[in-house]
Amino acid sequence: MKADGSRFVLADPTCLSVALLAHEAAGAIARADAMDNLADEAQTDALTGLPNRRAWDAHLKRAMAEQQVCAIAILDFDRFKQFNDTYGHPAGDRLLKETAAAWRDQLRAVDVLARIGGEEFGLLLPDCDAVTAQHITDRLRRHVAHDRTCSVGIAVREPSETTDAVIARADLALYQAKARGRDRTHLASEPGLGHAGLTGESPGSRVWATPDLTRESPGSVEPAALLRCSD
Repeated sequence: MKADGSRFVLADPTCLSVALLAHEAAGAIARADAMDNLADEAQTDALTGLPNRRAWDAHLKRAMAEQQVCAIAILDFDRFKQFNDTYGHPAGDRLLKETAAAWRDQLRAVDVLARIGGEEFGLLLPDCDAVTAQHITDRLRRHVAHDRTCSVGIAVREPSETTDAVIARADLALYQAKARGRDRTHLASEPGLGHAGLTGESPGSRVWATPDLTRESPGSVEPAALLRCSD
C-alpha cells in the first residue's frame, strides 16, 4: 500500500516479459547495426567513399574464384606529388574525392572502383574485353577533375591466370604508360608473349602492349626490378 493509502497495481507478468524481450531485441538490433557500420568502415576509403584496398582484394579473390572473364585496370594520377606540393594537401584531397565521384558515375553497377593506395585506383570490369576496357578507361581519363591527367594500365585476365599474375601485368602496363609520356592507356600483352607493340589507338589515347615480365625467359627482367616512373 502506498503512503496515500492507495494500493500498488502489479503489472501483468506477460506484459513485463514482452517489454523485456522488446528491450533486448532493440539492443541486439542496435549492436548488429553498429557491427555492420564498423564492417562497412573497414571496407571503405574514408576520403573518397570508395572500397579500400581490403575490399578490393576481396572482390578480386571472389572474381578469380568464380573464373570470371574480366579486365583489370590500374589508374594513377600524373604528377600528383607536384600538384600536392604546389596547391597543398587539401587541394590534393579534393582532386581525389571529386575525380572518384565523377568516375563512379561513369561505371556500371557491377564494376568495382577502389582506392588502393595514395593516388592509385583499381578498376575491376567483369565480362569485359580489351577494347571495351579501353573505351571505359578513356572515358574515365576525360573525367579527371581540375584539368589534371592520369595514366592507365589494363590487363585482361586469361583463363586460370592467378590474381598476382594479372595484377602484375596491369601494373607493368601502367609503368609503360608513365614511361611513354603519361596521360594515356597501355594494354598489357597476353601472358607468354615476349614482345611489345602498338595494339591500337583511339582519339586522345595511345594503347601499347607491354612484354610479359611475369615469366622467366632469356633476357627477361624481374617485375621488382622495374621502378615506376615518379608520378
